[in-house]
Amino acid sequence: MKKIILVIVTLSVVGMVLFNMESAKGKGELDLFKMVSILEGENIIINKWTLHARQDLGNVQVQEKMNKLSKAYPNLDWEITEDNEKWEAKAVMAAGNGLNETLQILSAGEGNHMQSYLIYEVTGEGWQKETKEFLQRAVVEKISDIFQGKANIFSCIYSEFGDKMNKSLPSRVNHLLQAFDAKAIEKLEENSFVSTTAYSKIFSETIKGQKEEMNLQLGVRNQGLGGNTTLVVGTPIITVEY
Repeated sequence: MKKIILVIVTLSVVGMVLFNMESAKGKGELDLFKMVSILEGENIIINKWTLHARQDLGNVQVQEKMNKLSKAYPNLDWEITEDNEKWEAKAVMAAGNGLNETLQILSAGEGNHMQSYLIYEVTGEGWQKETKEFLQRAVVEKISDIFQGKANIFSCIYSEFGDKMNKSLPSRVNHLLQAFDAKAIEKLEENSFVSTTAYSKIFSETIKGQKEEMNLQLGVRNQGLGGNTTLVVGTPIITVEY
């Protein structure tokens, strides 16, 4: 009996260690960093990027949430807008050095169909070593402080480059899908624009599509003869206009 108990305890400890290791892996690196690493490996310059964290507030009153955030961040200057369809409170947390941080509480809908969200967003131009250090040091901790429980994190990257490569847009998208080790789920192809929804094991965030899980979107647009080509990459979806 003692041996059986010892085996059970040992397996439990090993299980907890493995669970903690997997949890650490999931939290160890932002999906944004993974996207940057892969795109830089393809010699694609990062022009702009966005990290967007969102949480459904459920039954929490938006005014109550704003009051709590105001106590935690007393220097915030909230700008409130309201109409028949939505209520929004937005505050700039920091701006400068090519970075902008905003905090937003949004409530939209009617009657019993109201939906409320807490949104934190940081955007930046270019990508340097200091960018990653700032996100690791300040932003990850800030997200943990702002949100109670898990927040859904969306990462987007925008790049623009000269049309010097002799590749069609579908070929470029297929090449990028291979770089992201991703399987295409849906595609939209036009003469000057290709958009793809896909799934990659590389990224931790996923959402349910109509048929299966997805966590990667690519949009490539050619601006015309002699013009630049723009690329937008997002996980689990693109949250910026493209």
